[in-house]
Amino acid sequence: MPYDKRKLAELFSEMLRNTTDDPIAAEGGLHEVIYGAGTKIQIGSVFSGTMPEDGKATLFVLAAGLEGLHGFVNECLKDRQFATQIGAEPIAKRLRAVIQELWPPASNLDHEDVVKREILQKLREEVRNWSVRVPIANLKLAAPITIGNVRLVRHQDGTVANANMIIEHPDCEGFDRVSEKAAMLSIVAQIAQQGSAWAEVEIEAHEGRIIEVAKCEVELSISVIRAFVHAFRPYGFCEVFGLPYELAGAQTGFISKSAQGMMIHNDVRRVSPPLELSEQELNLLKTEFAFDELSRIVGAEWDKLNSLERAVRVSLLWLSRSVIAQTEAEALTHATIALERLLILDGEETTVERFADRLTYLLSAEVDERKAIHKAAKRLYDVRSKVVHSGFGSVERSQRQEMELLALRAFKAIGKILREVKNHEGLRELLHDRKMQ
Repeated sequence: MPYDKRKLAELFSEMLRNTTDDPIAAEGGLHEVIYGAGTKIQIGSVFSGTMPEDGKATLFVLAAGLEGLHGFVNECLKDRQFATQIGAEPIAKRLRAVIQELWPPASNLDHEDVVKREILQKLREEVRNWSVRVPIANLKLAAPITIGNVRLVRHQDGTVANANMIIEHPDCEGFDRVSEKAAMLSIVAQIAQQGSAWAEVEIEAHEGRIIEVAKCEVELSISVIRAFVHAFRPYGFCEVFGLPYELAGAQTGFISKSAQGMMIHNDVRRVSPPLELSEQELNLLKTEFAFDELSRIVGAEWDKLNSLERAVRVSLLWLSRSVIAQTEAEALTHATIALERLLILDGEETTVERFADRLTYLLSAEVDERKAIHKAAKRLYDVRSKVVHSGFGSVERSQRQEMELLALRAFKAIGKILREVKNHEGLRELLHDRKMQ
């Protein structure tokens, strides 16, 4: 849904009316300071400084003005480009800058024109193309592989490319000094140590949104492999890969004492060997889980996907997150969300019966197996409800595995019908017809 330009103008006007350069007027109430020329800044006991003499006034945005600011940001975020490529902070920053540039505001100020030209248009113009390279931990590649918009390359290839990028960077803004390039090379070398492969992606984003946009693209693409890792790797000491901070291997010691004695346990999380993706396993993904079709879906523009493809894309993310979850309860919940998104349409209420019915008729045509799936689905969904609604944490590994395996089977079944079913509504009709047969 696009933003309402008239509403944005009203919110901007509200912010202007409730901004002042009088510090006394701001005393005793909620407000935000937009620092201007010569303002002395003190942050704790460590940092202090003075704003540059640029002629801009120090302003105080009062409580009603802050409501206007937050409302303006939230209205902008209804637009897909602003929500994905720009984000809340750059919008708020631009708003503050424009108010300071216009201070004091003219009585005949055209608020709609200012919003259009000085805020919305300027923010869109600041969206640029970026080539981003991100380290991937615990993945070993024999050869590069492209999934959607992301290319996964070997560690040594990406590391050399990073070095060349810095060395060959055009001299600008003081970047020509050898010492600065040496410092950059040192930083990049430290980042390289975080991973065993690299993800390369071209994105469009505001500079304040690079991390979020790149992370979204990379997570989507690696999900096409990671979501199915348990299809070709056993549970337990399982190879898992991802962004470095997703795989922060660590242990926590538990020291226990009772009348009978004392015990020490170490709970080790997310310590696993690297995943070496073989040609055989890649072929399994292609033949059993429609890898090429999923790769197309994660690389496509959202607006060009049908409703079923959108559901598949979101479901894939949640199943992938279940694989790297830190607890069994978290993993089971994520796998259940993956199935819910796959089976339940937008606007529909998720009921245990609807969830179990659709999963049953998606997975099997055999009567006895359908009964078993239906019973298991209801039992596991009840466990998920305990986790979500009452904080139940005692989920067994067997329950988590059972739900993830149902999700894997669901993706395998969906992969076989993706081309023939035109949208999410078509999947609902197909499963209803199976039930009525």
